[in-house]
Amino acid sequence: MKTSEHSKISILAMNLAETINSNTTDRRSTSYQPRPLHTIYLKIVNLKTPQDQKDVEQAGISVKGVISVNANIQTHHATFYCTSNDLKKKIIHALRVKGFQIQDDTNDK
Repeated sequence: MKTSEHSKISILAMNLAETINSNTTDRRSTSYQPRPLHTIYLKIVNLKTPQDQKDVEQAGISVKGVISVNANIQTHHATFYCTSNDLKKKIIHALRVKGFQIQDDTNDK
């Protein structure tokens, strides 16, 4: 092996060892911030049974941009966690298609 090749390998090996032993972290991994989720609250008049609860949750999740849904039978409320705040009309439409009645949505028809 030539001296210049040996020097290059030595430098690369030292750089690798230094990187492995360094306490610094990749700034991209420590500064990652997930996108904030928006919440949409709806009162569903005919949310009464555990099956209704499952159907509301499935209908909500079927809307693109809805990440999670929590439907409460006792309060007849559902909370939709979304990537965008403008999904209310789409969510209401998906629920109506499944036969659910949404209270106080006169502005969202």
